[in-house]
Amino acid sequence: MPENPIPDGPAERLERVEKELLYLLADDMDGQQVWSVTDLARQISNPDDASLALRGLHAAGLLNQTTDGYVVATRAGIRAVAMIGAVI
Repeated sequence: MPENPIPDGPAERLERVEKELLYLLADDMDGQQVWSVTDLARQISNPDDASLALRGLHAAGLLNQTTDGYVVATRAGIRAVAMIGAVI
């Protein structure tokens, strides 16, 4: 076992960002929290990663996006957070 861990690759980093964004969207008692895309991008250190992650979550059906730049978790997204747990 190596002493120095291997740094995250792009796939692992994107998966971590997707989880973080999904948890932000589902972090409410009723599970329906509305965020603007720009505010979510600010929460992540790399706005490009946030944009890619949001597109992936939308393609997977875990969030819906309005035409004016707001996103909300779908029921499937909220259920995914409940199944995965609250630990990133």
